[in-house]
This record gives sequence, structure tokens and C-alpha cells, in this order.
Amino acid sequence: MRRQLFRLIGLFILSLILLTCSSNQTQNSLQKVQSYPILTIWWNRGYYPEQDEALKKVVAEWQEKTNKKVELLFFSEDDILQVIIDALAVDKPPDILFSERAEYTLIPQWAWQGKLVDVSDVIKPVKNFYSDTALKSAYLYNNIESKFSNYAVPIMQQGIHIHYWNDLILKAGLTEKIPEKWDEFWQYWQNAQKALSQKNDNKIYGLGCKHSAISCQLSATILSP
Repeated sequence: MRRQLFRLIGLFILSLILLTCSSNQTQNSLQKVQSYPILTIWWNRGYYPEQDEALKKVVAEWQEKTNKKVELLFFSEDDILQVIIDALAVDKPPDILFSERAEYTLIPQWAWQGKLVDVSDVIKPVKNFYSDTALKSAYLYNNIESKFSNYAVPIMQQGIHIHYWNDLILKAGLTEKIPEKWDEFWQYWQNAQKALSQKNDNKIYGLGCKHSAISCQLSATILSP
């Protein structure tokens, strides 16, 4: 699963790079510039070293095949948002950005302001592989051009889960079918808590909601020059 994820991320990175370079080449032809500029990529440092190494490998292979240069910089999850905000303030953003927090904080705002490149051409060939939720997360409104379009490329999707022990559900005398409606769902666990507490077997059973820096949808974006 991890290997497939890295391959999928690699595919999207290559697509983003090609789209960005195409944009750069158009500008260069207008300016009659002979040499290609360095492609800049700012990336949210991964939770595991293998994540960063996989990205480095993709970039290195692309550089070797195209003979073009890439500047790849990693930033911590806490630092990358402020770094990109400062870069935009002085009109020196990277060509490609990936941030785990930007997708639900800054990316919708940038799309509205017309600061992101339309990446529909990247998504179209693999659109059938996405869930509707993933596609909607990157389908944003550009107020400058007065249109909705894809201004980010979803590259992974996460969900928030609740862990429980089925044997404890049976011990509490409840059915294995868990309600799906909100109020009934939480009442189900309260009933389990009450029933288990009355067993008097000197064990403590509790209910808690996990808190972590998890976003439901992660996206990579290309910033407009």
C-alpha cells in the first residue's frame, strides 16, 4: 500500500512539474530567454523519512531525464504556512507547493484571489480514480476569472476513525450493528459505558475523541507567477 502511494504521488508530481514547465516555457519564449529557470518545489516534510526519500527520488529521476534543474526544499508542518505567506508577500513564491494544512486554510483563499494555476489537465486523465469528496476538495472558485475549476491536485486522503473492541460490545449486551445517525451513534457508546461499569470487574472503560493534526484531504498546488 505504501509503495503504491509513493508511485501515485510520483505520478502527480511529474504531472505538476510538466504543467509548470509548460507555463515557464511560454513565458520564456515571450522574453526570448534561452535557458530554463530552476523549478522550485516547497514540500511539507513527511512524518517518515521514506516519504521525503520517495519525493527526492522522483525529482532526481525527472532531472536526469529532462536535464532541467529542480530546487526541492522541505519545511516542517508548523513553518511552511508562514514561509509561503512571506514569499507571496514579496512576490517570490515557489512553482509547486505541498502543505498538509494549506488545503483547508490558504488554498481556497488563494484560488479565490487568482493566485493558483488551473491544474485540470493534471486531474483529467486520472479523474476516475478519485472519490467525489477528493474532487470537490480541489474544485474551487476563482473570483478574478469568475469560474470554478481545479486549483489543487489531491494526492492522498485520510479519515478520522474510532477504535473499539467488539468483545466489549458483546460483553455490554449490545448488538453488533452500530447506529449511523449522530445522536443514536453517541448514545450507543454511552449505553456501552454504563453497562460495562455495572459489571464491577475492576476495569476502567472510557470514551475519548482523538485529537491530532489530521486533514481530511491533502493537495498540491501550483502558484501563478
